[in-house]
Amino acid sequence: MAFLAPVSNVTYSCEYDFQTHRLSIKAEGEISDTLNDPYFERDPTWLGGYKFNLLTTAKEEVGTPVQRHFIAKPYAETVPLPRWVETILVETASGVQTVYINRVELVGSADELNGKVKALKIAEAGKPADNVIDVLPPKDIYLPGGRTTRITADVPKPGIGLWPQVKVNTKFDTDSFELVDAETTRTSADQVSTTYVVKWKEWSELPKVFQVITTTWNGELGPGTETSRVIQPYIIHYVWIEGPEPSKK
Repeated sequence: MAFLAPVSNVTYSCEYDFQTHRLSIKAEGEISDTLNDPYFERDPTWLGGYKFNLLTTAKEEVGTPVQRHFIAKPYAETVPLPRWVETILVETASGVQTVYINRVELVGSADELNGKVKALKIAEAGKPADNVIDVLPPKDIYLPGGRTTRITADVPKPGIGLWPQVKVNTKFDTDSFELVDAETTRTSADQVSTTYVVKWKEWSELPKVFQVITTTWNGELGPGTETSRVIQPYIIHYVWIEGPEPSKK
């Protein structure tokens, strides 16, 4: 059974590549020889950023109770990262530590970037070349409390025989936002748009992320299947207009 690793003299490194949208974390330090090398696991209950637990397990064959050097199993995940997020949190048996993110910006031509993104995601996920996730640059929205904003996603309509299949959904903090309405309309012969009407549930000192996710499947099974996901993040800022400042929740 895994548990928080009792480590010491740890150094962390964290990098986010805006070309591939990949967050990578490494760590090395000292741990008891009775324990296996630790590994990272993302905390699924944490909201408002990225938090990871550094876990370990006991060795089946008990070693000597002395400290030894370890290199944690590298962690990598393709995730959207708002540009205002500068740190991650890592928890061990000793507590929680803040780790700053080294940001790798976009470089190279569009063809070079697309090739690098696809190659890295194939190697990381072991999936066919067309099964990729593309995270678009985030868009900022400034929304006053008590008012609504409209977020629209334009997607291609299904082709002949209902293929490809296109699905649009959202991901957001339900404690912060209320989805007031959603409607789909045809904007052209080969495109439809889905509009989401959103408002704040409560005041938020920090911006919150609202994601629109478009998934396209070509309808084939086996080697010919092609699935892609496009994630458009919106960073929504609370705007206070008049009256006393609301209390924090």
